[in-house]
Parts: sequence; structure tokens; C-alpha cells
Amino acid sequence: MSNNICVLSIDIGYAIIGWSIINIYNRVDYSLVKYGCIENSNISDSIESRIYSNIIEIELLIDKYKPNHLVIESLFFFKNKKTAIDVAQSRGALLFLGKKKNLQIYSYTPLKVKNVITGYGKSTKKDVHKSIKEIFGDKVNTKQDDIIDAIAIGMCHFKEIIYKN
Repeated sequence: MSNNICVLSIDIGYAIIGWSIINIYNRVDYSLVKYGCIENSNISDSIESRIYSNIIEIELLIDKYKPNHLVIESLFFFKNKKTAIDVAQSRGALLFLGKKKNLQIYSYTPLKVKNVITGYGKSTKKDVHKSIKEIFGDKVNTKQDDIIDAIAIGMCHFKEIIYKN
């Protein structure tokens, strides 16, 4: 049995979703395979249509890269209740898809991700960017927060796997 794990990590939203694919080898090494974002910013579409479209795109990623782990950020406090509800609906649809595709699902809070990636749970987005750039160098050529967050979530999972086993 192989100890290799393919991780699809998601920074969930409904207008923009960051994603990354990270392969973990024998629980001790990793490689960033691909990253990107799904943009669905047509505000004239209903939230249901936007979520549906996003889930179809994520399903295509799952079918292409064949991950066995889905890693997603846990929901946290939102100032805007409407945004929180819409993100929660999007997250719920993603969790359903993950179960449907028989993926192992893991969640980490933003505080946990920041703590694991930067060493400080209340670090800034800029700090997270810097840490991801230090880890991957030129392999990460984006400044888009959603993508950086997705990569950070995936790396948090990698580090959690290493330190727990």
C-alpha cells in the first residue's frame, strides 16, 4: 500500500475559490502540483447557481487530479451575516461533494493555518504570503490571496500529518 497522499485544498467562497493540489510522499516530503482559482463573480446569478457552478468546477478538479484528501478551512466569525450564510452554503455543498467522491475530509481554522505556516496565529495575509514564498520559491507565482490561502491550508495539512505520525 502506498503512503502517498494527494491533497486538494480549498479556500472556500462563492465568488472566488482558491485551490491547490499538493502531493505528499511517504508522509515526509511534498510537491505543489498545481494551483488556481475559480471565479464566479456574476452577481446577477443566484447564490444557488453560483454554488452549483463552483461545485461542478471542483468536481472536474477531483476527477482530473484524483485527490484522496480534501482540506478546507473551518468557518469562522463573519461580520456580514449574509456573506457567512452564503459561504456556509458553499462549504456544505463542497463537503457533500467530498463525501460523494469518497475523499477523507479535514478542516483547519484560520488561526491554526496561520500558526502552522507562520508560527503566529494572528499573522497577516502578508506574513502568510511571505511564508508560502519561502516554502515554494518560484513555484508559487501569484499574489492572489485566495490561492495563497488554499496553498497554506494544504501545507498546514502536510505539517499536521508529519507531526501527528
